[in-house]
Amino acid sequence: MMFKIFNKSLLKLVVVLSIVLTISNFSLSSYASEITSSTDKVLIIYDSKKETAYNRDILNIMRTLLGRFSSDIELLKLSNYDGEINKNYYSHIFILGINENSYNNDKNTKNLISSLNSYKGTICWLGYGIENLLEHKKYNLDYVGKTNNIVSVNYRGKSYNLDEHYVFNIVESKDTSNKVIGSINDTLNKYPYIINDKNLFYVSKLDLDGVLFYIFCDSLNDIFNIKTFDKGRIFVRIEDVHAFREPKNLVEIADYLSSKNIPFTIALIPAYVNPKNHKVITLSESPEIVKAIKYMQDKGGTVILHGYTHQYKKEEVSGEGYEFWDGKKDEPLKENMKIFVKDRVLNGLRVCIENGIYPLAFEAPHYAMESEGYKELKKYFSTYIGQHQNNDKKFSTNTYPYIIRDTEEFNIFIPENLGYIDPEDKFTFQNIKENLDKLSIVRGFSGGFFFHSYLNIEYLKNTIEYLEKQNIEFMNLRDFNNWVKVDEIQIRNNGDEIIVNYDKDLDELTKSDTRFKSISNISKVLIFIVSISVLIFVIIFIYFKRIDKKKFLK
Repeated sequence: MMFKIFNKSLLKLVVVLSIVLTISNFSLSSYASEITSSTDKVLIIYDSKKETAYNRDILNIMRTLLGRFSSDIELLKLSNYDGEINKNYYSHIFILGINENSYNNDKNTKNLISSLNSYKGTICWLGYGIENLLEHKKYNLDYVGKTNNIVSVNYRGKSYNLDEHYVFNIVESKDTSNKVIGSINDTLNKYPYIINDKNLFYVSKLDLDGVLFYIFCDSLNDIFNIKTFDKGRIFVRIEDVHAFREPKNLVEIADYLSSKNIPFTIALIPAYVNPKNHKVITLSESPEIVKAIKYMQDKGGTVILHGYTHQYKKEEVSGEGYEFWDGKKDEPLKENMKIFVKDRVLNGLRVCIENGIYPLAFEAPHYAMESEGYKELKKYFSTYIGQHQNNDKKFSTNTYPYIIRDTEEFNIFIPENLGYIDPEDKFTFQNIKENLDKLSIVRGFSGGFFFHSYLNIEYLKNTIEYLEKQNIEFMNLRDFNNWVKVDEIQIRNNGDEIIVNYDKDLDELTKSDTRFKSISNISKVLIFIVSISVLIFVIIFIYFKRIDKKKFLK
């Protein structure tokens, strides 16, 4: 009798565990994002993929940047260029002259120059190698040489000082009809920084940050013949909100921004790892924080999922550590990123939904993530906010001056480019002002800054007041058609209305202790439990068999 009861109980346990194991595989239909893409087709020809002095992947940065203007971008290394390529398929060809001696008299360069001479579309040549094209006399430009004595750049009626002595390639115009889009000065002479002759745009220095980068970014509006622009918009982000923040500070921030009719975003960390005992504390254990976050949502705040724990392994503290990058070794995680990213996203979303909080976008902790992680996130989130880690070798991020859509790594990328408020840095406000000055160079710019809720709110007020004086329009994330979709979870917004669909059993599931583990760890634990249960079953089965045998022998 006892054996039969045990057998039935074990069967029930196995059934329950099987249901829990399969629940993470449920899949629901997704919402499509509304993305308008340009019909322009772009070819990027490059001599080198990486900038030798830094870890930055120039090619990845350029491909992402041009995603602002085209969703059809192809890459081609100079060494693979031949005369068989159908150049007329492309509306724009960009040539990146990254290394000084890459473009010379070799066969590939000759093929390229010959093709460009008969090409009818738009050419944009950046950096080194332009002398090869100008030798053919199609353009009314002469190559002069190089200089590192440039001290300032002039663009659209404003002058900007250059602190570093960059190497510029100098060309001179032989025709007054050529359009000088920007100029550079060495105190004695003025030269073109960006010049347009016929179908050629030449940029004399390829730069990835600072004022030169922003000038180039704005000139892309001319290169792609953009005529109308939205007003510049800036987002306000309240950073690193988690279970141990002070609720009253969050409420005070929400009240202030709401009183100014300023929408804002909330970068939320759903689970906090206690560095002393490594216990995971979720929002569910901090009802006052949950209440404050919901209050912030009601006051115009939109939640962004900021990882799950904002740390990796036991040695890192939530809010300080990395999560999708090995910050100590400065290298990619030794994880299956497809599984790891999905597990962290699911865990974070489940904690949020359990508490009536609905994220509409994602931000990676410290902006650190390899390309495979971005591509996995793209499946689950319409919208990514932050900066862009541009390579998979070493941690290096860059930003952009406008919203970018439909690239290999992002559906919608909203850049953070103004920095953050740090009272310990006496130049913190000056840095934000200077960053805004550079950003404002770009027509149709978008960007943002962030603020930590544990700081004195007066720092935030001072920044907001300055931005208001500059007639800045504040960005509302709910103006976008955001969506989140992963397994049983779907979240989207229609303006201020947030629409949520998910498995109603999720609430019960996430109340168990298993919500504090990743899905992969849950599977391991359940397999262990089932194995032990089967072992116990076998032992008891043998035990009762022996008893029955003894009774029979008697």
